[in-house]
Formats: sequence, structure tokens, C-alpha cells
Amino acid sequence: MGHFEGVAEKQSQGYVEWFKGRMRVILEERRKVLARAARADVQEIPDYRVQTPLQQVVKLLKRHRDKRYNGDDDKPISIIITTLAAKGYNNQRDLLDALNAIIRECADPSRTGTVPGG
Repeated sequence: MGHFEGVAEKQSQGYVEWFKGRMRVILEERRKVLARAARADVQEIPDYRVQTPLQQVVKLLKRHRDKRYNGDDDKPISIIITTLAAKGYNNQRDLLDALNAIIRECADPSRTGTVPGG
């Protein structure tokens, strides 16, 4: 593995951890619910088995993007959508509350310093 591949891998892992941190409260709550339903220990429930409102909103926003841009190469890239959604999310427990909070946060002109040079 070359130097750049190692850097990219570390950055990717850092991003994954940051993203999970944005939804950690709900992720853990939902893992507990799944564990109780399965009569299993919480540690036995992997994160990928849980779907949080943040993950649902990201899916919706990407689907909207795909429909809106209809295959256009100039569409917003996934990492931008995911990052903006995660920054606007504050562990809301349901999809509609999460979507509303994220949209409000993205549309707020008072947000400064969240983008390099912003």
C-alpha cells in the first residue's frame, strides 16, 4: 500500500467515526431495542443492523438528488450531502424531525465557520 492509500484509508475511517458520533445516542438506543427483541447482548448487534433517522435522511436526500439531476454528472456528490446532513442532525428520534432539523440547519444563513473559508 502506498503512502496516499494509507492516508486516504485513515481519513475514511476518521470520517466514519465522526459520522457515527453524530448519531451515537440513537444508534445505541436502537441497538438495545434490537438486542432485547432478539434476546441477545447489545454487543452482539452490529451497527450495520441499525437504521437511524440520520441514515434515513441521507438516503432520502440522495434519492432526491438522483431524481432531480437524472444522471447529470454535475450533481452534488454523496460526501457533501452526507456531511451537511450529519452536521444538521442532533439525535432526533424520528425521520420527519430529523429531516426538518437538517433542512433548517442547511438553510440557515447565520451558519458561519462550518465550511473552510466560510
